[in-house]
Amino acid sequence: MRIIVLNCYSRNSLAVINSLDKSYKIIGGTARKNLLFKPDRIFKSPYVSLIFRYTDPVEYPEIFKTDIINACNTYKADAVIPTGTAITNYLSYYKSDIAESTKAKILVEDYQKLSQLADKWITCNVCTKLNIPIPKATLIQTKEDVEQICDSFSFPIILKPRTSYASKGIQFFHNRESFKKYILNSKIDSSCLVQELIEGELHDVALFAKDGKVLSILTQKRLLSFYDFGGGGIINKTTYEPQLMEYGTRIAEYLKWNGVLEIDFIKQESNYYLLECNPKIWGTTHLTVKAGLNVVQQLIDTFVLNKPVEKRQNSYKVGLVYKWLFPECVSSWFHKPMTWEKFSKMEKRFPFPRPRISVSMFEK
Repeated sequence: MRIIVLNCYSRNSLAVINSLDKSYKIIGGTARKNLLFKPDRIFKSPYVSLIFRYTDPVEYPEIFKTDIINACNTYKADAVIPTGTAITNYLSYYKSDIAESTKAKILVEDYQKLSQLADKWITCNVCTKLNIPIPKATLIQTKEDVEQICDSFSFPIILKPRTSYASKGIQFFHNRESFKKYILNSKIDSSCLVQELIEGELHDVALFAKDGKVLSILTQKRLLSFYDFGGGGIINKTTYEPQLMEYGTRIAEYLKWNGVLEIDFIKQESNYYLLECNPKIWGTTHLTVKAGLNVVQQLIDTFVLNKPVEKRQNSYKVGLVYKWLFPECVSSWFHKPMTWEKFSKMEKRFPFPRPRISVSMFEK
């Protein structure tokens, strides 16, 4: 069995590589960049037999498609697993073209489904249809909308891109004057979403499904994220939240989802509000696997080896803590703004609650 893992130096890919059957031959793919040195000798997992490079799909998407087709055929790949948001989205977009030109299984959902969860505004509409609570939200169509938005929202509010990830591009506004000034002096179109700010705890539901039937599902709480306001979880703990599982199952069934899916929620008092969906391998996949749900191997077993679909798995270790020590725990501490509150959270980053998993980019 030959498996290509894309974006192979990310922590997401490390979880994938470590979770696959050790009899597989794993080929790593990474974007072609002008670096002073190649990281292969230092950072390459011993489970990866070789590394190839592809064109960055954000810059040259068509060439990226050709590079992946060539890699699949050159290495006689049985499957391709993408990691990272951009890589996953582009691979999904070109899935049918790549599948027609290779024998490899492209282990990402079809773009018609994936795009509904990658686009935050479409996700809002899906949640409304499924009666899943979300923060109040609207699109900014033109700059002329600013007064109406100010009148209909209570501050503070959030401005975010429709297709961002890991909290990139998010802006916070605490009063209408600062919001109006920003909008009137910026290039704004319908790619931006305005959302009410809800304070609370960050929770996730992670699942694996086939044809909408959920086969594995787990919930977790983010004890610490990269940014004070959110972003990728760098210290997470497994939990058991049936309400989140119900919401995740509802989405999977509605879309007849195939593969992995992670959904972010915020909890205010006893209520959960869906923030966004991540239709990809998530940053804390290692925690999911160590807790007892190997969703990575399930991808191969279900969609490549065509093994019989097993019944739903809800049994996993609750209270297991995951820490991505380096670089995230370290770099997040020094990330601006430098506040006393951030220094006070140092205790969270470095002591080790038990039971725990502590990993870094150097883990093999």
